[in-house]
Amino acid sequence: MAAIAQLVEPWFVVPVVVGSSPTGRPDMQYPIEVKDNVFITWKELGETPLQALERLREQECIDASMPMTYAGRLDPLAEGELLILVGEECKDKERYLGLDKEYEVEILLGASTDTGDMMGVLMQNSLSKSARLGARCADKPKPCLPAGRSCGWPSDDVLLDVLRSFVGKVIWSYPAFSSKTVDGKPLFLWSLEGKIDEVEIPKRESEIYELELIEPENEISKFVKGLSVRELRKVVYKKMNSIKPVPANIESKRLGADFRRGEVLKSWANFLINAQNNDVKEFTVIKVRCKCSSGTYMRTLAKKIGGELGTGAMALSIVRTQIVVT
Repeated sequence: MAAIAQLVEPWFVVPVVVGSSPTGRPDMQYPIEVKDNVFITWKELGETPLQALERLREQECIDASMPMTYAGRLDPLAEGELLILVGEECKDKERYLGLDKEYEVEILLGASTDTGDMMGVLMQNSLSKSARLGARCADKPKPCLPAGRSCGWPSDDVLLDVLRSFVGKVIWSYPAFSSKTVDGKPLFLWSLEGKIDEVEIPKRESEIYELELIEPENEISKFVKGLSVRELRKVVYKKMNSIKPVPANIESKRLGADFRRGEVLKSWANFLINAQNNDVKEFTVIKVRCKCSSGTYMRTLAKKIGGELGTGAMALSIVRTQIVVT
């Protein structure tokens, strides 16, 4: 625990300079009433959709007796547009769930978690197996291409080819940590109980209309950004500490133990110490913009992109920039 404390304490007061985005799209002012009783608000980093809904209720002075629901959830460490229905519009929730979306996603190569994002526990041997591509090591100062090399980062041409391969219809399994119900129980609960191997995870077809690379600031190449171990440490603790404590008043929350915050931070601390001990100087981050149909999980997309590059990968940040309301 002493090693973990050494990692955690210095970063509570240090501002994060990567892995975050401004509150809302700069060209929009939230909340937006797109039609009667249909709002788009901006879910903040660390908020749950329900917390964002209650914030909108207060902002718009909506009576506590008025029914409200959200259509299309966002994970606590994702941010962006959230569609909220009020009153009679709640009856049409199913229709609103099918709307197309646009996301901007930062993908960290060289790390894998059981949730596919920063809220997860690092997979066993994640560094030793994954960082060989996703990280830059002290003895390899120049970039290496994926095939057969021990470390480095992917070339722009390789990245572009990989992204093109995902455009079109895809059939992917639901994430093991998702609210999809199997045999009367959400998958995340099966996972928390350690019984996910006892069920068959269903698959879903969705479509990716466009998938493009976004040029980062302070880039290594046109589309690749380096993230030092120190910077990654800042991002991890800033984001995890953005989540408000959750009372353990129902079974799923008791099992999750406040989003497993302690277990997650411990795994990240061990991972980062291991990275330093192995002379990993930088991890690779790429940023993509994805226009897609409903039901396309960005955590899964990040993992799939890493798989095509021959490394572990996870979503470092997810921002839903647009919901296409028709």
